[in-house]
Amino acid sequence: MKAALRDLGVTLLLGIIALTVMGYSGWYLISTHGGTPALDDAEKSRIAAELAERKILDFSIEGSGSAAVVHYTYQGGRVPDEIVPGEVPVRRTSRSFTRSVSQGKDASGVMRYTYETASFAQDAYTHQADGWYYVEYGSAPRALFDNARKESPLSFLFGATQVFADTIFSGAGDGQVDNSTTLGTGNPTAWNTNHDSTSGTSFNYTGTSLSIGVNNADIDLGGKLGHSYGQTNTRAFLPFDTSAIPGSATIFSASVNLYATGVLDGTDANGGTSDYVAIMASTTQAAYTALANSDFNKCGLVTNPIEASNTHTDLGSMGAGNYYSFPLNSTGLQAVRKNGQSSSCTGTAGITCLGVREGYDAQRSAPPLATTIGTGADSVSFSSSEESGTSQDPYLLVTYSGTFAPWQFWDF
Repeated sequence: MKAALRDLGVTLLLGIIALTVMGYSGWYLISTHGGTPALDDAEKSRIAAELAERKILDFSIEGSGSAAVVHYTYQGGRVPDEIVPGEVPVRRTSRSFTRSVSQGKDASGVMRYTYETASFAQDAYTHQADGWYYVEYGSAPRALFDNARKESPLSFLFGATQVFADTIFSGAGDGQVDNSTTLGTGNPTAWNTNHDSTSGTSFNYTGTSLSIGVNNADIDLGGKLGHSYGQTNTRAFLPFDTSAIPGSATIFSASVNLYATGVLDGTDANGGTSDYVAIMASTTQAAYTALANSDFNKCGLVTNPIEASNTHTDLGSMGAGNYYSFPLNSTGLQAVRKNGQSSSCTGTAGITCLGVREGYDAQRSAPPLATTIGTGADSVSFSSSEESGTSQDPYLLVTYSGTFAPWQFWDF
């Protein structure tokens, strides 16, 4: 009896090993046959070693099945304190750096600053917890890329990892809430009062655009200097239905992508340095399908909000007619709701609630006071979900892993 049980155990073990070897070999052949150009063993080993060493920041998948190739970005070397002499580090973004060219008072005694910005078509730098690093680019056959993340060949037998890249457009509740003071005292205290308000003065979630911005402009009203018109904060809200992401998935990366339709960078002329776009994590508006004035103070924390992206895009580097991508940091990734996970802006599970604010608004720092009417405002307008078609809509690009069984490999 004992011998029979022992023989049965040996048979089962050999069967498992045989299935594992056959399945893993079959997966390898399916993944490589007729797809990307053949690589010799040395090249495969080199790519696998590099993937194991590199900190992958983001990736996209080109093609499908055995022909799929993964294009990825990874963290390179550390960026110096100044990329070029005279750089203004606080104005550095993932796609640009800015240096001070000159400064001085104009004929009216107002201090004017001149900056020069170098911009790149794709990310050149990434901000991590311990500072800035260069962004490097690489490509690899999907089979090698996925295999570098497999824990062991046995994962084939019990379910292997598949990578997904989903484009999720914002919902009908995307829009803005604005709070504008028509007459104030033209000082930071008054601006902060406007900033801290629990309610806005107007809202819009049905138009074809959404905006963010600040203003602190000084004008002459009836001969009385020092009064301010346009102490303004405008905040945007972006709900995404991410419930299609399985609850068991592991999210690798995500980015918010916005199509700019108009940019006004007015604080530069007055010495401003916090004119940038900031993504907010976990907004708390009452409903993800609509907005109200009472949502003004729900675009992240009012003071010192938790940002969902470590990279800031300076308004001076932006222009209308372009998409801008904002990679989410670890806090932002945690805000992406998977299937069944509760949401911060609704009782409906699986809704990711993100927001957008201008840099001065996010920092609760009054923008420089403008002394000429019509100047001093920062604002950016983006297309909303109401824009015709989806060629300009806000979208969330999420890459994540799921598991699938051996008999599902034909869908790979």
